[in-house]
Amino acid sequence: MSQPYGSVVTQLTGLELLEVSAIGPNNFPSAYTETTTVQAIANLANQLNNQTNYAYNVNSTTTSATLSAANVTGGSVGVFLNLTGITASATMTTPAASSWVAALPDPAVDQTYMLRIIDSSGLSNTVTLVGGQNVTAIGTMTVQGTTQPEWRDLLVTVSSVSPAGITLQDVGAGTSV
Repeated sequence: MSQPYGSVVTQLTGLELLEVSAIGPNNFPSAYTETTTVQAIANLANQLNNQTNYAYNVNSTTTSATLSAANVTGGSVGVFLNLTGITASATMTTPAASSWVAALPDPAVDQTYMLRIIDSSGLSNTVTLVGGQNVTAIGTMTVQGTTQPEWRDLLVTVSSVSPAGITLQDVGAGTSV
């Protein structure tokens, strides 16, 4: 197949990208391979294939506590954290950003996922979420407990990898039936 003047032929061969420019006026033939870019794409695909999209975690503490990084991570798209044991209004402090980011596979700035905090204790109480060290919370950070499970959705964003930083943005709440 012939290529018109000024066109570029790109072919993926193995783990190399071969790019050959067409010959034309003021366009001299050249070719180069870009292994790094293709290898990076292959590595990213492998990482995505090895990640779990959603995680369901349970914390059965009955009082105020600091959540672990394992409580708030585990899914690349969404994490559900069910607080099953809350017996009275409580404050839950997130893990420090350094622990949180360290628990993420290959963290990157602007990486995001949804975190749903659920109070399924069945009691009328309020769970207040407080950001740990270098965790910035924006918006309402409470889950108002009733006789039915209540939840709050938060958008988790890695704002910095080194030093670690996490931003939590409230995106809504609701009642499960």
